[in-house]
Amino acid sequence: MNMNFKISSPKAFRNMLMAGIVLMMVSCQGGKKVDEAASAATLAELKAGWQQPPQDARPRVWWHWMNGNITHEGIRKDLEWMKRIGIGGFQHFDASLGTPQIVSKRLIYMDEGWKEAFAYAVSLADEMGLEMAVASAPGWSSTGGPWVEPKDAMKKLVWQTMDVDGGCQISRPLPQPDKSTGPIRTGQPNPNQWEVGRYEHYEDVAVMAMRLPDGNEMASEKEVIDITDKTYRNGKLNLNWSAPEGRWRIYRFGWSLTGKMNHPAPPEATGLEVDKLDPQAWKRYFIAYLDMYKNASNGLMGEHGIQYVLTDSYEAGAQTWTPAMFEEFKQRRGYDLHTWLPVLAGDTVGSAEQSAAFVRDWEKTIGELFKENYDQLTVIAQQDYGMKGRYTEAHEGGRVFIVDGMDLKATAQVPMSAMWCSAPWLPKMPDGDIARSVYQADDRESSSVAHLYGQNIAAAESMTAWEQGSGYNWYPEKLKKIADIELAEGINRFVIHESAHQPVDDKVPGLSLGGIGQWFNRHDTWAEKATAWVDYMSRSCYMLQQGINVADVLVYYGENSNITKEFGGGAPEVPYGYNFDYCNADALCNLISCKDGVLTSSASGTQYRVLWLDRNVEYMSLPVLRKLAELAKAGAVIGGQKPQHPYGLNESREEFDELVDEIWSSKHVTSDVALADVLKAEGIAADIELPEEGMKYLHRTMPHAEIYWVNRPTKDAATLDVTFRQTGLKPQLWHPETGVIEEVSYKMNGKNTQVTLNLVKDDAVFVVFCGAGAKEVSVPTKTRETLVQIEGPWVVKFQQGRGAPAEAMFETLTSWSEHKDAGIRYFSGTASYQTTVRVASLSDQARQMLCLGKVKNLAEVKVNGQSAGIVWKEPFEIDVTGLLHEGDNSIEIEVTNLWVNRLIGDVQPSCKKRITYTDARYYAPDAPLEESGLMGPVTLIEIK
Repeated sequence: MNMNFKISSPKAFRNMLMAGIVLMMVSCQGGKKVDEAASAATLAELKAGWQQPPQDARPRVWWHWMNGNITHEGIRKDLEWMKRIGIGGFQHFDASLGTPQIVSKRLIYMDEGWKEAFAYAVSLADEMGLEMAVASAPGWSSTGGPWVEPKDAMKKLVWQTMDVDGGCQISRPLPQPDKSTGPIRTGQPNPNQWEVGRYEHYEDVAVMAMRLPDGNEMASEKEVIDITDKTYRNGKLNLNWSAPEGRWRIYRFGWSLTGKMNHPAPPEATGLEVDKLDPQAWKRYFIAYLDMYKNASNGLMGEHGIQYVLTDSYEAGAQTWTPAMFEEFKQRRGYDLHTWLPVLAGDTVGSAEQSAAFVRDWEKTIGELFKENYDQLTVIAQQDYGMKGRYTEAHEGGRVFIVDGMDLKATAQVPMSAMWCSAPWLPKMPDGDIARSVYQADDRESSSVAHLYGQNIAAAESMTAWEQGSGYNWYPEKLKKIADIELAEGINRFVIHESAHQPVDDKVPGLSLGGIGQWFNRHDTWAEKATAWVDYMSRSCYMLQQGINVADVLVYYGENSNITKEFGGGAPEVPYGYNFDYCNADALCNLISCKDGVLTSSASGTQYRVLWLDRNVEYMSLPVLRKLAELAKAGAVIGGQKPQHPYGLNESREEFDELVDEIWSSKHVTSDVALADVLKAEGIAADIELPEEGMKYLHRTMPHAEIYWVNRPTKDAATLDVTFRQTGLKPQLWHPETGVIEEVSYKMNGKNTQVTLNLVKDDAVFVVFCGAGAKEVSVPTKTRETLVQIEGPWVVKFQQGRGAPAEAMFETLTSWSEHKDAGIRYFSGTASYQTTVRVASLSDQARQMLCLGKVKNLAEVKVNGQSAGIVWKEPFEIDVTGLLHEGDNSIEIEVTNLWVNRLIGDVQPSCKKRITYTDARYYAPDAPLEESGLMGPVTLIEIK
């Protein structure tokens, strides 16, 4: 029986798991009938993927070609390094941030030399089995280029007004709205993103007249008149209108261009951003763009070669007009836009409430048009080019534009988000750490899409860093906290930002994305030691891609908003021990059904127990209310806020009130009751009981296994009892850092199982329940006995070409940064510590561990010439069982630090010859040096 539950397609995934859905819900409440044969097969499949994670689980990288600095040799070396350390693929960008030329011949975007290099990269990636995607435009934002004509560019509604007295014939020229390009709202435009005064283009839309009311009255709908047919052209647009009595405001509406350009791209690849609301312009753009890449790749596009297109975080600004807007608005909202145009110019029509309702309808229309073009991109990629589809980000760090982020990602084959390590705009928390809640909201948005719409994979632009006055200062132990934050939000594919193409080897660290990192490329000091770190991410993602997600709460956040806006300052208040997904109007209305009180997504099979109306639900559309009524009638548990007003202008208040009364008189529907109380009243026990604040968890369910991820991001080790909403199944502890699987002590108690976890500093582990377990198991406590305290002296051999002597003797273990020799003090790279250790005796009943103590920053341990592996985080212990023998043993510890110290050394006034090259300045001469090297103490111990 094949028990591999890795997704192959949403349909196959759904069909495969439907048989296990009922069992899943039983298991969530604490009981499951155990099929031993199926459990054994499941466990074997899980272990196989755990030991050798498949490509789907492996990280991707963002591979930026910087301003034509490209060589065939650099391409080959970049891709060979990616393959060597376990990277699963890359997403290609052609970018420039004023990048200097460091190659003999710069390759210009889409010239023959560039295309030859690109074809070589695509062919080589295909040979290596690396997944490849291309960005949706040169630069990264968003969908633009020099082939976009002004008529197809992003548009904004513009207007000018004049007030006149009626009761007479009015014949005069109409004022000209602003034709210039630039932002829709006031503010200084960024010259890298806007072309002010260039590509001037203007077309009239309508001429409207509105009677200006006396006093505090508002103009009624009937007092707004379309007088476009009362105009004529004689050089200028002139009005010839017999105006009724009263004071009138004349509006001349038209459209001009925002002037937004794709960025940050080489100049030859920069042009206007395409109209995001016009399906014909959108298709013309992508056909032209993807045709170029098909040609440049010699046709290697589809299942092989270029497999995906990536739309990065949206940074193209707002758009408020498209030529078909009148028709689209009438078709979607059911009434004429003309009458309400004065509202867009800042006036009120009908009443303040009516005008606000119109604005909601207007913004909803723009959002729908935007979403449908993203949907169309999937069709273009798959049907016209045979590609697998698209990766898609949306708002990222709270960039709010008029569209729902879940809507944009719903038809992406891989919904994607972002997580930054650091950035100047991110606030600090009381403990001094960076506040990343807006990116956590973005990540949870993508995972919620994957859980609801059935993609299963949720990716993230990962671990982006923008340092001020520093750089090249991130490393696996430091990055693990960021990676675990992403995992906790449901991300199960890392796309590491970033890995700039390094065209030459005589300039290191080399090129970057204009000082933005975290500089993960083959010229990093620890590039060849990254395998263990990549394996940690790969094992974690592999496990979190299995089965389907378990969450008790489905959080609905309303319409005309997005998750990064609503929850960028913090997640909803879901009680500790429960998990949740976000839900938008589309998923609620089209995917969610209810049977026996259980909410289920038809696209994925994911199930929930409570629908929570969190915020932004004061205004609710009738389709959403009708869906709530259907769910309430089927016994769904619904809580949170009660809506107060209809959403759209034409929606019936009478039907709204009737539906609200019907829904909130249902048995399991409440308002003004805390979520914790709702869960308690419904008898929904916590999925996990975590003993400490700040711990995090995830839960994936399979028909014959339950997988929990448990994270304790603290600075100390601890032994903790954690209670899981499981019984009958045997738990094991799986360590993604090392791949080790071990037995645990546990006790089944009613519907729960209490498991004892021995956790190290900043730990993240998997607790896998699979197969029948005894009611209680006690694993003997292990003892640690010191065999040898390794004092040295140590012969230390330094990597050449980095300014340090070839060899030095360390009588005691101290940081390189404290050494009197400047070459060692400013050294960056790998140095080998060598010594001999005499071991008197070894126990066959024990495991031997080499404990390195303090290490900055990674170490590979070799015993008697054989590698024991790489350690990259505390406690820096490695299993050397089987490598030692009684008597003398050679110990070699290769320690790698960061580029920081050499970068600082190279800006010292006394530095005569620089060793490093960077395209941005990172450190001042007085910047503090980083601790580096092996500082110990180094101890050989036995664990029995």
